[in-house]
Amino acid sequence: MDGEALPDGDAWWLVCGLYGRLMFEVQWFELEVRGLSGLIEPDAQDRSLDEAVTHLFKRPLRGLANRIPGDASLRDDLTAAVNTRNTLAHEFLVLSELRVKAGSASVDEIVELLNEAHGKYEDLRRRLAAFRAQMESALGIVDATGGLPDDDVARLIREADENI
Repeated sequence: MDGEALPDGDAWWLVCGLYGRLMFEVQWFELEVRGLSGLIEPDAQDRSLDEAVTHLFKRPLRGLANRIPGDASLRDDLTAAVNTRNTLAHEFLVLSELRVKAGSASVDEIVELLNEAHGKYEDLRRRLAAFRAQMESALGIVDATGGLPDDDVARLIREADENI
């Protein structure tokens, strides 16, 4: 922002907070997609926990939608969400600030967009989770969480913190 005042004063901080909430939901969405892709890949069961986590986080999301069987509307929504995610991650805040400063949008309109997008990602993540649960059931997988012991979860969190 080149040292300039925030658009609409303190209201812009609301936009930043809602953006953070949205991106948190987007990250959960990404994890759900990656978890679902792990069920589709035939060699996924042969990986150790460390290999599986590394693979899931390095794999691009684009293209995974085409490999998900079933409902075409779910695939279409997934593809649109991945494309929107890229815009959100790389352009949304800066473009929104420019629009507000230019007078082509208000902070209230940006807030509305963020709330709407959050709802869409939350809904899609829930649809994906339900679809994943159906696939796990069909494959005979009983524990949908993967049954990670608490010490494995703690180790993965420590490792993630070291990489930030």
